[in-house]
Amino acid sequence: MHELSKRRVCLIFVGNNLYDKLNNEKTFMVERGMGMALDFYQYPKCGTCQKAKKWFENNGVEVNEIHIVENPPSRAKLEELYEKSGLPLKKFFNTSGKKYRELGLKDKVNSASEDELLDLLSSDGMLIKRPIVTDGEKVTVGFKEETFDETWKR
Repeated sequence: MHELSKRRVCLIFVGNNLYDKLNNEKTFMVERGMGMALDFYQYPKCGTCQKAKKWFENNGVEVNEIHIVENPPSRAKLEELYEKSGLPLKKFFNTSGKKYRELGLKDKVNSASEDELLDLLSSDGMLIKRPIVTDGEKVTVGFKEETFDETWKR
């Protein structure tokens, strides 16, 4: 017989990791299977995001929709997504966005440090290229049907 200790727990998922938030410890890794939803950072009014959403619907892929402006990824989450994506950090900027142009980021992005770029991205969800999709291991930025076919088709 095992005796259960009496302690409160608050379990949260961060990527594929399950954490006990109250006791600040990693509980276990979860292998994302067929039924697990992808995290889909998107902006509902964005035409590219709408195309990506339709692709997921047409291919029967379950997603966890996250409004990138109302619930933008934290700086730490952006750093994790960047590292797992294998892309240059400047590819995470929404270069066609109004905010990007207003702030005159075209030249800054090429000369800023990685820390400065992550700080900028985490300051406003409208600066982030979308959609960003992840299963906790793989990451795609933007929507290209062939990339989605290769990466997310099951």
